[in-house]
Amino acid sequence: MDWQALPAAFRSSFETAADACLAGNDDLAEQMLARIEAGEDPEMVMAEADALGVAKASSVGKPTAARKQYQSAVAWLVRSWENEGGDTAGLTDLRSLFGRATLEAAIKDQISRSRAASDLRDPLSSGTLATRLASLTTLAGRGLEDAKALAILKLLKAQHYDVPRKKLLQSGNEEGLQMEVDRIAAKLRQSPVLATLWSNAPQRLAKVARERIESARDEKTISREITALRIFAGAVTYALQMSRPMRTRCLRHARIASEGEAHANLLRMAPGEDHYTFRFAPWEIKNRSWVTVDVVDGDADLLREWLEKWRPRMIELQKLDPKSVYLFPGKTLPKQDKGDPITLPRGCYSSSAFLELWWDASEVLGDHETPHRMRHVVALLILALRPGDYAFVSTVLGNQEDTARTHYGRDDSQAAAREARAALIAQHPDLFKNLKRRHRI
Repeated sequence: MDWQALPAAFRSSFETAADACLAGNDDLAEQMLARIEAGEDPEMVMAEADALGVAKASSVGKPTAARKQYQSAVAWLVRSWENEGGDTAGLTDLRSLFGRATLEAAIKDQISRSRAASDLRDPLSSGTLATRLASLTTLAGRGLEDAKALAILKLLKAQHYDVPRKKLLQSGNEEGLQMEVDRIAAKLRQSPVLATLWSNAPQRLAKVARERIESARDEKTISREITALRIFAGAVTYALQMSRPMRTRCLRHARIASEGEAHANLLRMAPGEDHYTFRFAPWEIKNRSWVTVDVVDGDADLLREWLEKWRPRMIELQKLDPKSVYLFPGKTLPKQDKGDPITLPRGCYSSSAFLELWWDASEVLGDHETPHRMRHVVALLILALRPGDYAFVSTVLGNQEDTARTHYGRDDSQAAAREARAALIAQHPDLFKNLKRRHRI
């Protein structure tokens, strides 16, 4: 499509909306709070905030790239408008494209074309539709400040993309898993800077946590200090997952001391050692063999700081049992799964509370993947360090080499790994070396 052939008034309205999307975010939260206090639907405002968070994470430091994404999504709507009999010569305002009929026609057309063409990927596997809808959501919410258009987009996305995709993923089949790998690979390919964001997540989170802890102490606000301590706990969870991804349950139940029949996962350090080692039994990891997780270098420093300084403070402020054996102390009695040979003691995080902790940390980073999906992130980053070494990926993830090759050897994953490697070398060469040490490469 020839963008310059569109009416000048229409292109001007797009530029105005795009400028608003790319404006500074310093007072955005205050603006949204004011809208809620003024009586606007809180769920609608938060939906807009979520969409803006996604857009911000996918275009970190790339305003030009973000503008092109917005323009591409609008051009997609213009084509739909034409297909439905609209005359582009009469387009004068971007808002005219954000009605339900145009939006739904564009979505249905892309889905049908993708499924009918042998050379196109399934629309639920491809990130194209999700990327376009995210761009349009940002334009509707922040560029046009149109609550009605934002609601229509949210509902259409749920109906035609989110719900069908969720059903497929919940089926637990191989196609669903591959969809997750492809989605993360697409994110990494579109924004290689995410490689450094994920790789440096523990240090970045710890820095933010320390600043917030200091601020909360200055203000003598216990609730804010606890919130900041949770961010530091999140830094430790990222350090563990980036070292060797584990089941979320293993993170929640990680023990630094033994109690009764429950063994400690954290091994005692020998004199002079500067790293930490965790070991998980087959029944914990749901694998055939014991799994070892080594935490080294800066990650080990964070873990030591948590154990010696901030974990005791968290226990004190939340009035938890000081004898808790869990790395992340709480008040919950772990559920005993069928086949577990022992009963774990009380004092860990609940599943929902732990996921909230992880989510809060991810929100600080500006990008969210579940703890379990970090295995895909780590696999792609390893392939950025060691292209084609699926044997090493399988060693870190604890699966078979053929499985690693099937999941991460596709063209999209290889392209994502290559671009991540280029980003790491160009922007953070020292970080590239740290990643090698983290994975003992």
